[in-house]
Amino acid sequence: MAVLTVEAYSDIAPFQDRHMAILAQGDWEEWLKGEVAAERILRPLPAGSFKVSGPRVPAVGELLV
Repeated sequence: MAVLTVEAYSDIAPFQDRHMAILAQGDWEEWLKGEVAAERILRPLPAGSFKVSGPRVPAVGELLV
C-alpha cells in the first residue's frame, strides 16, 4: 500500500506538517485514468473541512476484555 502526502491542510497544520492527500470526489475518475496533472487536483481543502479531536476515550466496559 502507498499513501501520497501533501503539505498539511490548515485544519491539520497545528498538529503535523504533512497529511494524506485527499481528492475531491469529482476528481476521482480523472485521477484514476491519469488524465490530469497531480498538481491540479492535489490542492488544499478549505479551512473547516476537518473536525480535529483527541483520541476517543474508551468506556469502562471496553477496558475489561
